[in-house]
Amino acid sequence: MCTDFTNLNLKDYYPLPCLGRLVDGGAGHEVKDFVDASRGYHQILLEEADQEKTNLITEFGLYCWKRLEKGQLRINPEKCSFGVISDKFLGFMISERGIEPNPDKIEAIMQMEAPKSYKVQRSATTHEVFGGPKQIHILDKTRK
Repeated sequence: MCTDFTNLNLKDYYPLPCLGRLVDGGAGHEVKDFVDASRGYHQILLEEADQEKTNLITEFGLYCWKRLEKGQLRINPEKCSFGVISDKFLGFMISERGIEPNPDKIEAIMQMEAPKSYKVQRSATTHEVFGGPKQIHILDKTRK
């Protein structure tokens, strides 16, 4: 059995929130809960006016969905934490103080040797700031 919801996939005037706003929203609170969930469609109720748009005709009659059609809520308990002061979220550490770099992500930078010459320092700075020497070359062309 297959249901075609193609006409329901129109432009969404309520896009997903910006990741930066999600991260900022968790900062500044004393206690936080982090839940790793996936496939939670059956948890979301449809508006009554939208239920008729999900009609499904079978040999047994006409049916419509009361909840979003696909999925089942799955929670990974090993990745969940409740009532914590700080934790990792989308690659950042979120705490009452705000957003901080994830120690796992900056470990390589902390272990890096200090540059011993101007050329090595310039190369490292180029990669950190601009993503590589090609972008510096593009900037040089735009200045002319």
